[in-house]
Amino acid sequence: MRGSVAALLGLVAALALADPAPAHHGYVANAGDNTVSVIDTAQNEFVGDIAVGEFPIALAISPDLSEAWVANWESDTVSVLDAVNNRKIGQDVPVGSSPSDLAFTPDGAGVFVTNFADDDLTAVNNSTNEPVPLDIPVGDGPEAIAISPTGMLAYVANYYDGTVSVVNLVNRRTVDTVTVGEGPRALALSPDGSRAYVANAVAGTVSVIDLGTSAVTATVPVGSYPNALAVADDGSSVFATLAGDDEVAVLDGTSGAVTGRLGAGNVPRSVAVIPEGTTAYTANQFGNDVSAIDLGGGPGARIPVGRLPAAVAVVQDVSPDIIVPVIPLIPVNPVNPVNPVNPVNQPRFRLRGHSPQSSPRETRFRVQCRNDPCELEVRASLRIFPHATLTEGTVHRLPPIRMDLPEDQTEHLAFAPAVRVASAVAEDLAAGGEAVVWIRGFATFTEDEEETRLVRKRLIRIRP
Repeated sequence: MRGSVAALLGLVAALALADPAPAHHGYVANAGDNTVSVIDTAQNEFVGDIAVGEFPIALAISPDLSEAWVANWESDTVSVLDAVNNRKIGQDVPVGSSPSDLAFTPDGAGVFVTNFADDDLTAVNNSTNEPVPLDIPVGDGPEAIAISPTGMLAYVANYYDGTVSVVNLVNRRTVDTVTVGEGPRALALSPDGSRAYVANAVAGTVSVIDLGTSAVTATVPVGSYPNALAVADDGSSVFATLAGDDEVAVLDGTSGAVTGRLGAGNVPRSVAVIPEGTTAYTANQFGNDVSAIDLGGGPGARIPVGRLPAAVAVVQDVSPDIIVPVIPLIPVNPVNPVNPVNPVNQPRFRLRGHSPQSSPRETRFRVQCRNDPCELEVRASLRIFPHATLTEGTVHRLPPIRMDLPEDQTEHLAFAPAVRVASAVAEDLAAGGEAVVWIRGFATFTEDEEETRLVRKRLIRIRP
């Protein structure tokens, strides 16, 4: 065992400066089967199912594209999925009653969940997966949530009130309430955070809100029962599923005017658009399938999934390009344990020119495989945000390190990535951008039934 650790010392993973064509895969929450289906979006094929909690109805993808979180309405929990290996991680996280939606903060440090039956929010620490109930009153029946690019504000659509609550996440209080149409079921923000779009299902309209003034600037009739929204990465278009029409309305991202309509499946319940803006996917609740809609007018496809698909999300498959990481994995003195660190108080370090820089602290894992052997996997990914708002960015994933641990063997390991940033990225950071590094450790136990447990998560923010 010690030899296997020593063999990993000084491991260098040099990643080529390539620009491969982006690939994607998708997740579909099947409320009727208590599963999430994995779909291959290149071939438009069903890949397999992952068991989650009871009646999953909402999905959110972490900013580094490594995890998919699932809101389970009936079991009052959130399931966490490994979006790289398509597996469930650990036990479900308890939240409030009837969780209806969830959203990550832009840096990925936290997740906020709307609890429909409790009229409040739950925050989940993404470093520990520990829930933190928030005593923040919102409206009646909080159905959907979106978080501002700064991470300071949350916008919550309240179904029974016909309102949107504006929540200050720093002060933990509601600071404004905006009246929209009847029965708001979905909410999305423009990429720059200047506008919110609200799908008013009962009213059959989409409201456009100027978030600088909290004024509704347009109320646009779109069709029968708009219940989900997606915004193109460039903000030019907004897509609204029309459950009563089996269609998707396409709206202008600035004015909100309807510019087109697309055919979907039987009662579309959710919509996602790949970052390149070439394909939209709808989860068709009564069709038990997903529609792949070619936005260029080409032929589409139907992908069979589970029963009552309620949510769909698309994840870009990350390929390394401009990052050259160095990843030493070394034993740590077990008599000097390291306490868990709150991600809000993570150390920050500066990029000076183009020289490699590393965190002043290593991320340390103490792993013991009790009773059964297990495999330890350590992964890291880095996302470069060219603007301080964290609204867009490129993800770079480092190759994972894996090692087998025998039964009852305890290992203390340190993971210290040093990252060299290419010239163009360094210039972006110097102009006010930043980068975020996520590090995760997993232990997989394969005796009897395979189970993957999260060992440690850590988030480090890099600012110039």
